Amino acid sequence: MFTTRQLDNALKKTSEYLKLAGKAIVLTVLVFAAGCGSSGTKTFSIKEGVQGFSFEYPSSYSLIRIDLSNTSDSAYTTIGLGARIGDAISEIYVYVWPASADLLTATATVETLLTNAQGVLTDFALDKKTATTVDGQIAAGASFTAIDSGSGSGSPTGPAYYRITCFMYKSLIIELDMTSDVSLKEVTQGDYDHLLQTFAVLN
Repeated sequence: MFTTRQLDNALKKTSEYLKLAGKAIVLTVLVFAAGCGSSGTKTFSIKEGVQGFSFEYPSSYSLIRIDLSNTSDSAYTTIGLGARIGDAISEIYVYVWPASADLLTATATVETLLTNAQGVLTDFALDKKTATTVDGQIAAGASFTAIDSGSGSGSPTGPAYYRITCFMYKSLIIELDMTSDVSLKEVTQGDYDHLLQTFAVLN
């Protein structure tokens, strides 16, 4: 069992994310009300932050993190959801931040995230790279396995299965991640696919 803390560290290695990470968080919210949807799902919708968006997620997941900033020198959004399934944990994260000079495409962003993850995670093994669409936008993705120390939750070291998908919207990068214990790989595939299918940018 583990959290996405180490993947967060990988994200922070990108030049733009590193700059944003050093800024003060303007708003941190610990709870959020989301209405129940059909088939055991809930709808998350937010208009604050650098860009509004909505998506559906399984009702077994709970909101665990919201970080927002939308100032002239700091603009980003981080949303985290988590679920305990038996003795294992699955987490979904959404990141939004302005594209930087070295990360101008979804493919370049995914390649950078994979390189950084390989540098900070143990026993990194690429599963596959994918091409898809999210909310009508061309998106790039990848999946891989690695060992996560579990330092964020005090959980035993164990193998993790990661899925990442990135797409560009105007001058922003939107990244959708899922990290789960490998024992949940088949169980959580549908959860992540549903996220990709229902994610929508709000105008």
